[in-house]
Amino acid sequence: MRTARVATLLVATAFAVLLPASTAAAGGGGCHRPGMTDEATTEVSMRQACFGPTVARVGVGDTVRFTNDDPMGHMVTGAGGVFGDHTEIRPGGAVEHTFDQAGVFPYYCVLHPSMVGAVVVEGASTAGAAAGSSSGDVTAAAAGAVAALTALGVVAARRRWTRTIEPSPGA
Repeated sequence: MRTARVATLLVATAFAVLLPASTAAAGGGGCHRPGMTDEATTEVSMRQACFGPTVARVGVGDTVRFTNDDPMGHMVTGAGGVFGDHTEIRPGGAVEHTFDQAGVFPYYCVLHPSMVGAVVVEGASTAGAAAGSSSGDVTAAAAGAVAALTALGVVAARRRWTRTIEPSPGA
């Protein structure tokens, strides 16, 4: 029992010393840049474990290119599997997706759960017009989707990290 306590103390000390030196992305985290960015663009960059811009605005039928400008791999996976997949995009690589209908399409990086973004596809949508949606409503929906995915990613990363460092029962 004493050996288990000493081992736990050593592991905790190592984490206390090494964790501040590591990046958020290396620990499964995500973007830590302040503020959400919102641009009309078909180019999204993955840099410093962030999607930039956070919200990309495009028109119906536009193709968005997600380029990995980081030295580590990333993934682009639409919430609920609506687009993208679990294929790792290597440094310097890119993936594209064409958005054929209006709406808000949140996405995240499976490898870095709090690394999230959204594509807002604007266009002549009869459903949007009937619902009385406006640009402000769409921005709020995109911001809400990004915030929800960030919260879920932080919880998932924390649960995974906690399971990794907790001692096994009876140790």
